[in-house]
Amino acid sequence: MEGCQYTPTPEDVEIGQAWEFALGYATSALAVPLTSDALPHVNEAKLAHALNVLQTFELSGSLLELVVGSAYTGIIEKHFDAVLDEFIPIMTEGYKAEPGSTEFSKSIFIELVRLVNNTCRFYDRLMEKLQFRNEIPTLRGFLQTALVHKLPRCFPEITRGYFGSFTQIENGMEKRMLRDGSPSSGIAAMDITGDDFGDMCIMMEDIGLTEVTTPTFIEMLKHQMVIKVREAHGDFHEARLGAIVRWFDTVIVDLLRSFMRASREGKCTILETQLRSRLYREFGLMRISEMFDIIKDCAIEKDESNQAKAHPALDDLKICLSKASLKRQLVKQLGEMFEQRLLHMGVVTMQILEIYIEGIKCLRILDPSGSLAVEIMAPVRRYLRKRPDCIGDILTLLLENSDSLSESLADEGAVVDDEDFDNDNWMPESLDAVGSRKERLADIFNSLLSIHDSRESYVKQFETQLAERLLKLTDYNTDNDIANVELLTAKFGEHEFDTCRVMIKDVVQSKTADDHIHQQDGILPELHALVISDRYWTNVPDERLNLPIHIQRAMDDYAKAFGNWKHRRRLDWKPTLGNVELELDFGKNGKRTFNVTPGEATTIIYFSENHHETWTLMDLSEEMGIPPEQLLPYLRRWVAEGILEETEDETFRLTDGSQKASDASRLVAMDIDQPAAAAPPPMEAEWLPAYAMIHHMLQQQGPKTPQFIHSLLGMMMTGFTKSVDELNAFLMRKAQAGELRRGMDGTFAVCES
Repeated sequence: MEGCQYTPTPEDVEIGQAWEFALGYATSALAVPLTSDALPHVNEAKLAHALNVLQTFELSGSLLELVVGSAYTGIIEKHFDAVLDEFIPIMTEGYKAEPGSTEFSKSIFIELVRLVNNTCRFYDRLMEKLQFRNEIPTLRGFLQTALVHKLPRCFPEITRGYFGSFTQIENGMEKRMLRDGSPSSGIAAMDITGDDFGDMCIMMEDIGLTEVTTPTFIEMLKHQMVIKVREAHGDFHEARLGAIVRWFDTVIVDLLRSFMRASREGKCTILETQLRSRLYREFGLMRISEMFDIIKDCAIEKDESNQAKAHPALDDLKICLSKASLKRQLVKQLGEMFEQRLLHMGVVTMQILEIYIEGIKCLRILDPSGSLAVEIMAPVRRYLRKRPDCIGDILTLLLENSDSLSESLADEGAVVDDEDFDNDNWMPESLDAVGSRKERLADIFNSLLSIHDSRESYVKQFETQLAERLLKLTDYNTDNDIANVELLTAKFGEHEFDTCRVMIKDVVQSKTADDHIHQQDGILPELHALVISDRYWTNVPDERLNLPIHIQRAMDDYAKAFGNWKHRRRLDWKPTLGNVELELDFGKNGKRTFNVTPGEATTIIYFSENHHETWTLMDLSEEMGIPPEQLLPYLRRWVAEGILEETEDETFRLTDGSQKASDASRLVAMDIDQPAAAAPPPMEAEWLPAYAMIHHMLQQQGPKTPQFIHSLLGMMMTGFTKSVDELNAFLMRKAQAGELRRGMDGTFAVCES
């Protein structure tokens, strides 16, 4: 079947021309101005006449509305494009002229929203007046799409500037809330330079800008949250999280709900949940970054009972850990802070132990199961195990009545037993628990002791330190030592410290013997003896010393009196052990009192007796019956005090006492095998890295022996193979060069500037 071509009749042509005329006449009734300054207006009489003409074609009302409404929609769209094409360049050029200007961004954003909103509202009223309501949604959709496509690239920055402009208003509202003691009545009441934020949000929703500006708005809220969280930075002593959460509920949530409006309630709830989680995360990360300082502050700050103060900051962080997955960040960051600020030779072992103790306490507040403490403190334990003085310092904490450790020893620790089914707060063991159950439940004391596997090493070290302490007693008072032994006995076992009990018993019995002996005539009143049992005091050095004759006679009289009192027992004196309170009289230069060792006292007495004021090192060594290397530290002490001076190599003379101790420093750098007059050799290049570490360590920790320095260098420096003798020779050269100072006890320190 062939197609047929329609040929309009003259009558059809007349009808079509009439239709086109009537439609064109109806369209022309809508007057569109040449610029965007004026809105379109309608010649209602002309429009009514045109509609009457069109109705003569007997069209249905809906078809007529569709035809004329579509024509009018096209005209409005062109007008809207003209409005945007005129305004957008003004926005762009203004931003280029004032980039980053909050005032410009605020004003131009408000102007844009007002312009578009007023224009769209007029279009709505126009279409309603024309009874073309069905076309309004379609028209609005086009206008919103056109607006989004016309927005310039700088619009996100302008939006950011606008939202940032009411930060002060928001903060002001918070201050009013805190001052009035009542929550805010809502953001809708906030006035932003005369523009109601709630109304602005309604207008943005109507013109389709809410979806576009939501990312920028949420970014602004996050920024405000970060600023708020940072206000709590460094404040460990007050709980800050609760106030910040209340601020979030009052300010951030109200802002969000005003912005999203009721039509987006579901999305608003989702965003609120995400922002709340972000708040806990930001606060938790901030406290994690301060965790080392919090632990250190706990170790320093004490209350009236000398207990470490509990930090509310830890309770806040515990809440954050439960709200956000931050445990891995805590483990990583705190471990890094330990490596950078604690686990190096610039920090003394005692300080590391203090941080270790308080660290366990703090981490158990965050995680009562003890898992975090085991995992995070493991590197600290490994490092302490390498420190040669770790065992001694652990015991020294107790011997010196350190409150921080003493309280920890008595405290079993607030650790939750994950198998205590009678506990109402019982929770099953976490799948990611670290360490054995025994490690997690260990109290502070056992955690310290487990740093070293053998408890016998602690017992032996305690015996050595107790012996040193008892040998230095001047009043036979052992109350503190008895308490320490009893405390350790409760932890180690009943018979571990039997030797220590014998040593303390020796002191007590010595006091009884000394009181009895001094009741007899002929006993030197200033002479007191500590009688020890040779089978138990195994670490006591057996060094000989030729004492001055009158001192030796006094000691013989004392021993004879002891033998008369204790039949069949005799005293074997240890002349190098003990303490001597010595007063030296320099005539017109006054008197000076010293507390020295018997060896040091004997040395200076030999200089003052029989007007023998000058001795060579070798002659005095032979007279005192001790080797030169044992005598040299005694001489160094008196040279350092200004009582002796070196006149020639290895020759010493008694001074008149007028020389200040700080002036007598020549002998400090002298050694038997390296005379002071010898020119110091240049420092080998291979010693440069080691010396940098040595110098830093001595600055931080104070004087140290070559043996201690050698141990730390071997631990800290890979490939360090020098012997103690080689290190000592190097340190002597540095001392002779004036870079280090050698003390009378053989230790080295940095010279004071």
